[in-house]
Amino acid sequence: MGSGKSVAACFSLVTWMLSNSDQTILFIIDAVKGANDYRALFKFQDTNHVYPVLSSEVGIHRVIDLIYDEAMARRELFNSVKAESIHAYEKATGKKISRIILMFEEFHSIPYAIMNFERDFKVPLTTANKFHTIMRIGRTMGTWVMAASQKSTKSDIPSEIVPNFTQKQ
Repeated sequence: MGSGKSVAACFSLVTWMLSNSDQTILFIIDAVKGANDYRALFKFQDTNHVYPVLSSEVGIHRVIDLIYDEAMARRELFNSVKAESIHAYEKATGKKISRIILMFEEFHSIPYAIMNFERDFKVPLTTANKFHTIMRIGRTMGTWVMAASQKSTKSDIPSEIVPNFTQKQ
């Protein structure tokens, strides 16, 4: 606590948005603190690029549904031109596709309490299953997941998704 996780995450996101805001959709999920540490990003909210989801279990489920549905639509789109990734699709078609970033603040409060991850991640089309799928194939489809958490034990963050975080600090 107090080691600067949120500040570092916010700095990374502000840097990304300043250089790619026209190509990025950012969802900030903070069910605990109200995303106060991410206020600098809310200026992009006016351009329809930043969407805070605060303290709403329903909102969290909806965002994961939305991103999952988009990933599945992109998978079909990419397959139609035999592209295996967003980069291959863009190269093959000359069309740009927005990147999606899903930022979780206080991530340890989400998987078990809101998603029922342990029970549901293998049950098709549950929020936990959709999130697990996003974690596995998301980057290929142009979706990145960032998470800031004070805790990193199995009881807080499921070991099934830990390997899908490509960078850990």
